[in-house]
Amino acid sequence: LHGHEKKSLVDAVVKVVEQNHFQRNCEIMSLEYSLVEELKTNYPEYTVGYCVYGNLGQARLNSLRQLNVDFLIIEESMASNSFIAQCNQAWLPVYIWTVNQQQTMESCLKMGASGIITDKPKDARKVVNAFIRESMQ
Repeated sequence: LHGHEKKSLVDAVVKVVEQNHFQRNCEIMSLEYSLVEELKTNYPEYTVGYCVYGNLGQARLNSLRQLNVDFLIIEESMASNSFIAQCNQAWLPVYIWTVNQQQTMESCLKMGASGIITDKPKDARKVVNAFIRESMQ
């Protein structure tokens, strides 16, 4: 947001999604909590996430759980076993970005992350497939 929007960014995004009949296959996230809140208030049927940017040391899990979101996205440097475990206990999926090293991808999955965001999708697919195979044994 820059403060000079002439129309609702949320309404514009929803219009594009609905014009393309993509409602059931769409998850929307933003770094701007005001947009997340507006989307969840006006369009509660959408799956909406909040990308927490900065230092999680200042963000307490209870305050994050009070957010009106369906999932969180955190930076790779902010991921920890304890935070992800607490989010999982609260049924709050956590995705980690931007994870480009295969070893780190594996570590994130072992921590219990719901998923990873990467610039290397082919590498991630290999890691995820191996993780699933190992988990099923």
